[in-house]
Formats: sequence, structure tokens, C-alpha cells
Amino acid sequence: MEKKNRQLKFGLALKERYLFSLERFYEGKFNKVPLAAARIFGEKKQNQPQSLVITGAKESGKSHLLKGISIKKRRGVKAVYISASKLLPLPPAEMKKNLKLLANYDIVCVDDIDLLQENRAFYDELFHLFNELIQS
Repeated sequence: MEKKNRQLKFGLALKERYLFSLERFYEGKFNKVPLAAARIFGEKKQNQPQSLVITGAKESGKSHLLKGISIKKRRGVKAVYISASKLLPLPPAEMKKNLKLLANYDIVCVDDIDLLQENRAFYDELFHLFNELIQS
């Protein structure tokens, strides 16, 4: 039986910039590709993909990778991380307004989009957001 490596949770109040940096991400045999993609995407250079989708099992490190991309210091690049769970309780008009504000960023990391899979308005606005980011 193969032993699973699991990331431990500590009750320490450390800064997110330190906790979720891509350099601190545990690299295992099952996450080498997503980690490499996150590192490349986090550089935001010309001629690279405009979007990155990270999927995986619960507690596999997807949020850590997205936060790592968003907090990486880059000169002249604005990045943001948001969990869809923060948008879930909002009325549709407020959710739409918040998603539109994300278009002001160069890199947008939206986590937990599966939580809003039944919300057609969310996916429509997310689609428009991706189009805006690609065109900018």
C-alpha cells in the first residue's frame, strides 16, 4: 500500500506571502506538471498561454498554487486571488460587479469555481472576464 504525502496544517499566523509561495510548495510525483505550469504562468511573459486551469482532488494543493501565482512579486504586474466561495452569498448584480472589477488585473486567480457550477450568471461573467483579460 502506497503511503500518501499530505501537507500538514499548522495553527500559526504566518503571512500568506510566506505560506503560499510557489517556492514552498511540496513537489511530489503527482503534482510536478501543475507546479511547473504555475511557475511558468506566474511569470506572465509574452507568447505564453493566457489562462491556466488547475484541477485535482480536494486538498491536493490547487489553492496553494493559485495563491502562489497571485502573490509572486512581479514588476508592473497586478495579480489577485479570489475564492468563488466569497462570491457565492452575493446577489447576482453584486457578483457581476465584483467580477468586472477583476478585469483591472493582469493575472486573475479564481479558486473553487465548482462551488458555483449551478450559477449560469457566474459562468457567463467569468467567460466575459477571460475574454477581457485576453484582449488586454
